Amino acid sequence: FAKAEMLLFPNPTRGELYADFSAWQGERLNVLILDSRGQRVQQLELTASEEPQALDLPGDLPNGLYFLEMHGPMGEKQSAKFLIQR
Repeated sequence: FAKAEMLLFPNPTRGELYADFSAWQGERLNVLILDSRGQRVQQLELTASEEPQALDLPGDLPNGLYFLEMHGPMGEKQSAKFLIQR
């Protein structure tokens, strides 16, 4: 079966980021926000819903490239790039 994809938008963002985790609806996810060097800047635990979910990014993150890494309950892992441009 097709590999589930998570989507991030808007991208680039001014600081408000939404993630579509609908493929994991009802499951607990561990979400990491990493800077361009791979340093963790935020960690979230959430339950995936069928609607896109707003992620509250720290307001002091500088402009630049970031990665969102999602770890699912079965050990699956996905990552996506996004840009902050304020």
